[in-house]
Amino acid sequence: MHIEGNLITQVQLEEIIAMAKPCNLKGARLYGANLAGANLKDANLEGANLKDANLEGANLKDANLKGAYLKDANLEGANLKDAYLKGARLYGVNLCGAYLKDANLEGANLEGANLEGANLEGANLEGANLEGANLCAAYLKGANLCAAYLKGANLAGVNLKDANLEGAYLKDANLEGVNLKDANLEGVNLKGVNLKDAYLKGVNLEGAYLHDANLEGAYLYGANLEGAKGIMSLSIPGMSSRGDILYVVRHVRRVMIKFGDFYGDREEFEQHVQNKYGTTSEQGILYAGVIQLLHVWEKLAPSM
Repeated sequence: MHIEGNLITQVQLEEIIAMAKPCNLKGARLYGANLAGANLKDANLEGANLKDANLEGANLKDANLKGAYLKDANLEGANLKDAYLKGARLYGVNLCGAYLKDANLEGANLEGANLEGANLEGANLEGANLEGANLCAAYLKGANLCAAYLKGANLAGVNLKDANLEGAYLKDANLEGVNLKDANLEGVNLKGVNLKDAYLKGVNLEGAYLHDANLEGAYLYGANLEGAKGIMSLSIPGMSSRGDILYVVRHVRRVMIKFGDFYGDREEFEQHVQNKYGTTSEQGILYAGVIQLLHVWEKLAPSM
């Protein structure tokens, strides 16, 4: 059955879904429609208007939603595995707990969308707009977020292991407790980003911009910081029995230091090592030299 471009009543819609498998609703005007729990597997909804539609728990596996208009639609718990949503307009949509594994959302507009707890493993979000979106506790392992716009997005507790965020824009985003193990953030702007308690083992931050980033409690072992701006690293034999690396992050008129479990400014670090090692022990003398270097770096902070 083919209903391209027509306004469809709720009764007609239910008949179409019941009769046609897969159904073709290309360009259909379905705003405000109740499709909760509907089986729309393989359906063609290209360019359809689904504004304010209720698709809670709907099965949209392998569905074509290219360029569809879904502003403020409810897709909570919906199955969108392998769905094609390229260029779809999803402003303010509710995708809480939705299953979007391997879905194609390239260039989609998800501004202000709620994706809390959604499964986006392997999904393609290249160039997608996620400004102000809520992705708290979402699963994005291996997802492609290359050149995605994530300004002010909430990514707290998100699993981004092996994800590609090259060229993504993350200014003012919240990445507290995020898992970025082996992720690619080459050239990413992380100015002012909250990376508190983030797991950054093996992450690629080559050429990234980390001015004012919060790295308190972050784990950076094996991270690639080559050419990164706003951050410096220092490793001196004997400085730590655990092989900890000292990271210096540029902030306005000061530097913040991360070393093992310590995170604070230069004065706090100086007090910390003096309390722990004194000034006359072998390690105390070693740290005195490190602190002198930090003084120099702090003065140079505006040009780092």
